[in-house]
Formats: sequence, structure tokens, C-alpha cells
Amino acid sequence: TQQQANNEDLILDQKPVEAWCEWRVSNNDLVPDLIKINLTGANLKGANLSNVNLTGANLSQANLSQANLSNVNLTGANLSEANLSEANLTQANLTGANLTAVQGLNTNFEQALLTGACIKDWNINNATNLDGIICAYVYLRDSQQERRPHSGNFAPGEFSKLFQKALETLDLIFLNGVNWQAFIPSFHKVKVESGAQELAIQSIENKGDGTIVIRINIPREFNKAEIHNNFIHNYDLSLKIFQEKYLADLKAKDEQIQIYRHQSADLKEIIKVMASKPMNNDIYITNTVDSPPISEERTFNIDQSNYSIGFGDAGTANDSQIVGTQHYYAPTQKQNLAEAAAEIQQLLNQLSQTKATTTEIEKLTVVAKVAEQIKSNPTLKAKVINALEAEGTEALKEAIDHPLVNILIATIEGWTD
Repeated sequence: TQQQANNEDLILDQKPVEAWCEWRVSNNDLVPDLIKINLTGANLKGANLSNVNLTGANLSQANLSQANLSNVNLTGANLSEANLSEANLTQANLTGANLTAVQGLNTNFEQALLTGACIKDWNINNATNLDGIICAYVYLRDSQQERRPHSGNFAPGEFSKLFQKALETLDLIFLNGVNWQAFIPSFHKVKVESGAQELAIQSIENKGDGTIVIRINIPREFNKAEIHNNFIHNYDLSLKIFQEKYLADLKAKDEQIQIYRHQSADLKEIIKVMASKPMNNDIYITNTVDSPPISEERTFNIDQSNYSIGFGDAGTANDSQIVGTQHYYAPTQKQNLAEAAAEIQQLLNQLSQTKATTTEIEKLTVVAKVAEQIKSNPTLKAKVINALEAEGTEALKEAIDHPLVNILIATIEGWTD
């Protein structure tokens, strides 16, 4: 059995750290008992204090960086403003200890006992190990004030989840908005290729000038620069494919616009002819060309004092009959905020019912599909743009009751530029 060392013979603050460590090696069968010892401001960097009984000790402002404090008993000890950076406190007993303003950067607290400790203003980082900490409750203020949880006790593992700093992050910056259909497969591909399945979207921030910042949680053991470069490469390739498709679609639409403009010019001539005729002319329209047939023949009674006109596919013009090949589409009326919001709400609800929205990727997938449906519907897209220009993004957000609305608005608000 191990013997207890007499604390009167082992005044740690009077021994150089090197001498103390040598003594520990030579007397590894002894368990130093330093109950209530005063080591205020002591330089104990790298010291081997494993298994030492420091119950009630005063270690305020002490330098314990890189020290071995595994299995140490620090019950009720005062460690305020002590430097514990890179120290090993595995399975240490810190019950009721004062950890106010301690430096805990890169410190290993794995499986330590922390019930009743005061952690006011402690400084930890994402490399601080809080895995397996045993803790029923802690205090965030002096004199046992600001208990957490307010009532009851932490469930196993709950303390670590609550206080562990977030994983390191990687910012993906998009200066001209995000193409979600390019982003989603690129992000998934990087996760698979890098083996970093823990990659997850932490936040999406709209800077207000068209710039979108997507912050990614990334485990610290992975190379951020490598993952960033791989993502940008995959995203650029995907974006190029979508841009080529967009240009092809745009070319087809330009050709349709030219046809429409030509037909509009013909329409103006027809209206001039109609305007020169007596009132109450009948306009008879029939299909005589190889264009897509209209569903029925229609007779339009034109009151020239206050008339409206619609055309299907037709052939020739006579004195009292005007027959011509025309396609006329009434201009889309400006839709108010409520109408635009209602249609977006319907799309979000429909896709949310058929698609899962649990993970970030699933959420982005739904948003991308909604944005694509809006973009592919010129009438709806015009409504959305009108609503954004007339009322602003915040008003549109408030009018839509759906958890994905913020991501969607961040995606489509650039359409007004």
C-alpha cells in the first residue's frame, strides 16, 4: 500500500519544479498530502501532481500549465485565475472548486468531477476536452450564485454538450449568392472524399450586399485548407454545368422573345385596323396555320370606346372580321405581398411534407427545389420580385410561416439586383 507523505516535509512552493518531479520519481510509493496548502502564484509549470491530495488548497494565480494533475484531489480548492492550459486533469476531483477566470486552453478535463464548481469567466477553447465530465450542477457566479441547471441535475453527458466550445469552423464565402443545386452535391462530395462525415453547416449569414457566408463545423483533426480547396473545386465544376444549362435555356428564351416581339408588331397593326372600323365590330378568330391549336373558336365583340382584345391562332383579316396569327399574353399584374407569400408558403409546405428536413443538407435540398420552382415560373418569380422591391425582405419573411423561410429568402433576395 502507498504511504501518505507528510506535508510538512513536502512544501511544494519551496522546491524547484525539477526537484519536485525528481522526488516524485524516487518516491512513487508515496501519495503527497497537501491539504489546504497555500501555493498562491506558484510556478508549477509541467509539475507532476498526479494523485496528490490538494483538498482546500489555495492555487490562485498559480502557473499549472502542462502540469500532470490526473487523479488529483482538488475538492474545494481555490484555482481562481490559475493557468491550467495544456494541463492534464483526467479524472481529477474538482468538486466545489473555484475555477473563476482559469485559463483552460487545450486542457484535458476528461472524466473529471466538477459538481458544485464555480466556472465564472473560465476561458476554454475548442481544444479543451470536456468528454465524460461527471457533473450534477455548476455555478456561473461567486458565492454559489447562478446555478446551472436552475433546478434538478445535469443528465449524463449534458454538461459537456452545454459547455464544450464549438468545433473549429470553416467559412465559405459567396460574393454573388449561392447556387444551392451546385452547393449541395459539392458539399456532399467533400464529406465523402475527405471522410469528414462530421462536417455540418453551423450558420448561413446574409451580409446584405449579395454576399452569403456559410459557416461549416469541421473537426480539428482535418485540414481546413484542403477541405476548402476541394469544396471550391467541386463547386466551380458544378456551377459551370448549371451555367451552361442556364445559357442554353436563356438562348431558347431569347428566341421566343424575338418571336413574341415580331408578333407584337403584327398585333399593333391589327389594333390600328380595328380602331379605324365602326364600333361594335365582330372579330372572328380561327386556326389556319401550323401553330399549336387553340381549344375553341371564339367571337369577340369589340367596343372601341373601352375595349379589350384577346387573340388565338388565326389567318386573314376582312372589313368586319379580323383574322390573324397572333399570340397575346396579358401582362402580369403586380402581386401584393400576401399573394406572393401565400404561393411560397404553399410550395414550402408541399415539399416539406414529401421531403425530410432534419439535417442541414435536407433543408438546403428543399430550399433549392423551392427556389428552382419559383425561378422556373416567370409569373411567380415576378410576384416575388415585386414583393421584395415593394415591401422588403423582412416583410416577406414575416408573411411566411415556415422554419425554412430565412434560408429561402437569403437565396432569392439577390434576384432584385
